Amino acid sequence: MLRHGLRTDSAWAFEKGVDPNGCVEALRYAALLICELTGGQIASAVTDIYPRPVAPARVPVAYARINALIGENLPKETIGSILSALEIKQEENTAAGFTAIVPTSKPDVTREADIVEEILRVYGLDNVPIPAQIRSSMEIQQRPNPDAIRNMAADFLAANGFNECMGMSLSNSAYYTGNNAAWPLDKDHLVFIHNSANQGLDCMRPTLLFSGLEAISRNQNRQNPDLRLFEFGKTYQRLPAPEGSNHTDSTNGKFLETIRLSIILTGAHSGESWQPSAKATVDFYTLKACVNNLLSRLGVSGYQETTLQETPFQYALKYHRGTQEMVTFGAVQPAILKKADIKNPVFFADFHFENVLKALEANKVQFTELNRFPAVRRDLALVIDQGVQFGEIRQLAGRTAKKILKDVNLFDVFQDEQKLGQGKKSYAVSFTFEDPEKTLQDKEIDHLMQQLQQAFETKLKATIRKG
Repeated sequence: MLRHGLRTDSAWAFEKGVDPNGCVEALRYAALLICELTGGQIASAVTDIYPRPVAPARVPVAYARINALIGENLPKETIGSILSALEIKQEENTAAGFTAIVPTSKPDVTREADIVEEILRVYGLDNVPIPAQIRSSMEIQQRPNPDAIRNMAADFLAANGFNECMGMSLSNSAYYTGNNAAWPLDKDHLVFIHNSANQGLDCMRPTLLFSGLEAISRNQNRQNPDLRLFEFGKTYQRLPAPEGSNHTDSTNGKFLETIRLSIILTGAHSGESWQPSAKATVDFYTLKACVNNLLSRLGVSGYQETTLQETPFQYALKYHRGTQEMVTFGAVQPAILKKADIKNPVFFADFHFENVLKALEANKVQFTELNRFPAVRRDLALVIDQGVQFGEIRQLAGRTAKKILKDVNLFDVFQDEQKLGQGKKSYAVSFTFEDPEKTLQDKEIDHLMQQLQQAFETKLKATIRKG
């Protein structure tokens, strides 16, 4: 009805209410119409069973408040005549204010501001002069705006085929304590609650992992095994109380509440199709690509990476800035998946969203024009120990040729003890160089490659394969 500009009596009644004391008057008017139009006759007097009548509202009003909200000093006589025309009586009238007796026919007028609105409605907004100065307060907003960054991340993940899930903040302590704990944690670090309605949810969740696994298990049991999910939520942890204090008193220990973003993958890499797919199911590198692309979209860079092999991951990577964790991601241990009754491999990423926001404060996204000069690529085949990771090669290369080195990529891995030796492997690594100010010369690139070779041989004990 509003689309067509039509207003009905029903809309008016439901918006503002009706007079509870108007029943008798309405009944008499209905009886009058019946007698007038249909020839009816009044058979009895009106009987009104109304044990608890609604009394008119009594609203204290100050003259100073009226003038402050309207923006003009109205004479008391003008205020009194307007209220009298509206059938609003005045009692206890003093120099400072009065008590307005609002009839029950105005059920929406219950506050001092409502009285002022009624006065201004009759007085006329056009009659209020425009002030020479307008004062307003400025709201200082946090930068970067956490809500805007969260929406940006959610839009990016949704555009890449993810669905947002929302798990409960409550969890089952059996996941973390006891002989059958999937992820053993110190009981003193859990935030326990008294939940008589559901004893299986007796603590606040210290991680978003198990709420994600519960969502996977539920979907898996309903013939939906291919999932890409993300969730924004908080985790809760209780820090140890000081020695010598009563540990049962929650005021002695501090509670840590952290904003997190979790990403969880399982099942097929892409939907069923007649075309052959190179990758049948998601894997660690599918998750890594999502994590890297999301950080790149948010403008986060300049972080270190560390390999992990600790609960709850079978293998994982950790991106961090010094001691500040950015994200930890990897494959969930099969033992945990078995206890959650999940058959397919699951890959999980856990973002410390507060630290991501701090990284955004330090890194401002700036526009950079495309390089007008050609890039130069050189390749190296490095024979290294099995324990050396590609991340070490990339970090060492970045420190050695950081000015014009734009990309380091691993494009081939070769392992053969008979040809390379025991405990050795060969990495084929490409290095891409660019200079935004000039065309690179072969002499410059050769000099940089010599520095890189020397760094790899000295610090990584690498051997350069030639020929």
